Amino acid sequence: MSAVERRWNEAVAQAQLRDEQLAQEAKEAYAQALKNGDDAAQKQYENATARRESDYQQLCKRQTEARQDEEEWQKLGNEFQRLGDYKDSVERAKQCAEKKVAAQKRARKRKRLLICAVVVITAAALVYFCVIQPAMFYRKADELLAAGDYEGALAQFEAAGGYGDAAERVWMTHYAYAEALLGQGDIAGAALQFEAADAYEDAWERSFALWGEITPRETVSAGYAHTVGLKADGTVVAVGDNDDGQCDVDGWTDIVAVSAGGYHTVGLKADGTVVATEYIGDYDYGQCDVDGWTDILVRH
Repeated sequence: MSAVERRWNEAVAQAQLRDEQLAQEAKEAYAQALKNGDDAAQKQYENATARRESDYQQLCKRQTEARQDEEEWQKLGNEFQRLGDYKDSVERAKQCAEKKVAAQKRARKRKRLLICAVVVITAAALVYFCVIQPAMFYRKADELLAAGDYEGALAQFEAAGGYGDAAERVWMTHYAYAEALLGQGDIAGAALQFEAADAYEDAWERSFALWGEITPRETVSAGYAHTVGLKADGTVVAVGDNDDGQCDVDGWTDIVAVSAGGYHTVGLKADGTVVATEYIGDYDYGQCDVDGWTDILVRH
């Protein structure tokens, strides 16, 4: 064998050796990669299992401490379902569903009881405020009336509202109060009480008559170019020039005296207040500003 052939054979043998070494290294690297992959997969599996166990334990604790709340049971059931078949998660999810149904029933029962309680309380309040309390006011009014405390009796009868004949008793008490004041010589007070008795018996006529004794009343009065007249029913009529609103008396009631100015008209009411036409002319000096007047009397 020549030297060239020998060197060639040596080179071929070395190349084969290197190939075998590389192949072995590749096998070892592949085996290590498989091992590393298995280790990583195992680690991930262990971590996932640990997380599931942690989640499971937390859910079990929450289930033990859970309130009787429908929404909370719903959430717990959903979270147990997400754990799949881990341990007894399926069974616990079913338990949560049953607890949710029970909570719904309890909530409906509480709602019905609450509605019943509200109805009972409302009915009791209505009975008290519409029957019991007004009856108490009514009885107290009778006691005060018997004792001659007309103002106290009036307050109690008015507080009784629509109970029985309380509204009519208010008029009757005003009438009786007027009689008592008249007996004491308080003509003005009697006139006011008869007026407050409204349409009870002859209260209006007696009030009107008493006002005739109290005030030098004008029942007909003439202004610069208009005339007004007081009617027996307490209303007022007017004729003549109305450029300044001096004849605008159509809505007046309970009037006991009238007086016509040059371009305006005033009226005294049975309750001691005063009304006036609304002056719309050029010479407004506040002559019609009588809205706040009360207890007006003109004695002889």
